[in-house]
Amino acid sequence: MKFKQAWLGNFVLIFTLGSIMTGCSGNSSKEGGNQSANEQTEQTTDDGREIVGNVYVSGLPVVKDKYEFTLFMPGADGMDEIDSYNKLEEITNVDVKWDVPSWAEVGEKKNLMFASGDYPDVLAGWLLSDDEIMKYGPKGVLVPLEELIEKYTVNIKKMLEESPEVRKAITTPDGHIYTIPLVQKQANTKSVMHINKQWLDKLGLQAPKTTDELYTVLKAFKEKDPNGNGKQDELPLSFMYNGTNNSQFGLFGSFGRVDSYDHLVVENGKVLFTAAHNEWKDAVVYLNKLWKEGLIDQEVFTHDWAQWEAKGMTPLYGVTLDWDGYESLGKEHFKEYEMLLPLVGPSGQQPIWPDPDPSIFRSQFAITSAAKEPAAILRWLDQMFPAVTAEGLNETLYGPKGEGWTTSDDGKFKALVVPTPEGEKPKWTKIGGFPNYWPMMEKTEGVYMGADNVERENYKIIDLEKAYAPYVNKEPFPPIWLTPEQQSEVSSIKADILKATDENMARWVTGEGDINAEWDKFQKSLEKMGLAKLLEIYQAAVDSYNNQ
Repeated sequence: MKFKQAWLGNFVLIFTLGSIMTGCSGNSSKEGGNQSANEQTEQTTDDGREIVGNVYVSGLPVVKDKYEFTLFMPGADGMDEIDSYNKLEEITNVDVKWDVPSWAEVGEKKNLMFASGDYPDVLAGWLLSDDEIMKYGPKGVLVPLEELIEKYTVNIKKMLEESPEVRKAITTPDGHIYTIPLVQKQANTKSVMHINKQWLDKLGLQAPKTTDELYTVLKAFKEKDPNGNGKQDELPLSFMYNGTNNSQFGLFGSFGRVDSYDHLVVENGKVLFTAAHNEWKDAVVYLNKLWKEGLIDQEVFTHDWAQWEAKGMTPLYGVTLDWDGYESLGKEHFKEYEMLLPLVGPSGQQPIWPDPDPSIFRSQFAITSAAKEPAAILRWLDQMFPAVTAEGLNETLYGPKGEGWTTSDDGKFKALVVPTPEGEKPKWTKIGGFPNYWPMMEKTEGVYMGADNVERENYKIIDLEKAYAPYVNKEPFPPIWLTPEQQSEVSSIKADILKATDENMARWVTGEGDINAEWDKFQKSLEKMGLAKLLEIYQAAVDSYNNQ
């Protein structure tokens, strides 16, 4: 499918024991799990709250009698030692038994789980593929959640009401919602360009505005020793080939069409394969021109992340493409660079910049048929789900206001650094990647990274977003669903096409092949490998999504 898991950063997840949630009216689920609201009588308790079986419809605790469920999620060890989760158990009367395998063993455990039919109550994190959701949802392994959300949740329901695109993305073709997503409403740029300002000043150059001017500047960076060490060791342009947020794709928009890792884009509702069009060819020809003259880092096709980052810390780069500049340059050297806007290409038209990946990661939390009280689990989750406000997000990530964060006199967010005694677990925080795997709603009007990264985050979500907004592609590829049959057919075609495209691109950029001489033959090979069928399948999926 055309839905990528981008790197989300090492956020800090902190549960807020905020305001008590109020209930919502609606119908409870008729399917999935061992609990059916239709089979249980809805009653009113002495305190005036509605209760269905053992589950209160609103208020706290969530259940009358203690309820325990199992949660399977890789990479989240130590959750039962975090103070906030212990407090959550107290106020909800719901206890979680965490099963947190390492990433090395999760594949085997998941396969065994599906083969045996012995499921935990909840599957969470980067665990389920779209194909698995489409397969095991209709089979009854995953519980449909849409009616439970309507009746038993406040925050999740609010998120779906205020963000209809999220509901659309997580609703499968059979009309059900089987998972609760991670929604990351972050900066609107996938990557950005930065140029070495010190080198420009030393050589008396201005930042380039066109692809021709970029060529001239890169040539000066290579030949005129701007770092002053007497060596021609400068790397005028560097990126991570086909990287998620630090690749060559941004440069392609200067030639009339953005590119992506699988070369699939949508224009006016029509699915296109970029490498079948002349705009893509023109961009490759330009990159070959830069390569032939040594203006591109000669390791872009081979270096790994650590090697790429290490070169930037030297620093040796003239121009880089990455998430925010800090990735490839580091905090110390970043101040030596300035933002470089998208470049006008040969046509003279305004360039297009790649949009971010769809930031709706829909596989984060699924309740299985093993759960005896799906409504209780969903109500427990709802207490943790961030309110869809900046303050609610800050509380969720940092804990109560005044303990993990506060606001300055001008109302801006300020993280409070609270040292954790040696040998103890943080009171409110869980350091690491855990929030990457947890369903939540993020917004950019609050700064939600650690105190050391506040300046960096502001730069990304305010300065870069504002500067790049006019150029960002306005028609991103939607988070479509492919049926198991479509996925099977796509897999057999797409792998061959992408392999041929990427191998040829590397050959053509480095001069091992001649794109002009080989272009027609390449196009015929794409058709022979099934490009028309691939586009037909994706077009049907995009049309289905748009017609919801």
